[in-house]
Amino acid sequence: MDEYYNLIRRVMWERAGIIRCNESLSIAKRELEGIRHIVMDHYRERKALEVKNMLQCAMSIVESALRRQCSVGAHYRSDYPDRAGCFYNTIAWLESGETIGIGKEPLRK
Repeated sequence: MDEYYNLIRRVMWERAGIIRCNESLSIAKRELEGIRHIVMDHYRERKALEVKNMLQCAMSIVESALRRQCSVGAHYRSDYPDRAGCFYNTIAWLESGETIGIGKEPLRK
């Protein structure tokens, strides 16, 4: 499991780090999907559960970043540098199975 832990960290740093774009995020999504098919069935040890949780968080971050086509705060998209239309909260949830749902809701005052 250590190799998958390190692989997820590398993918997130290199593809979904501080400066992101559609191309790098799409590559990250594909790479994480490849890891997902390997690690999701391992539940026998603590490290496997940690890697599974880490993977789900990473996939939520990447999918949310792909859908947010603007830049605000620590989320910077080099292909969408403007802030226009970017003031909402992104929410993520686990749907049936292992599918991650992503949505948005208005900011609360």
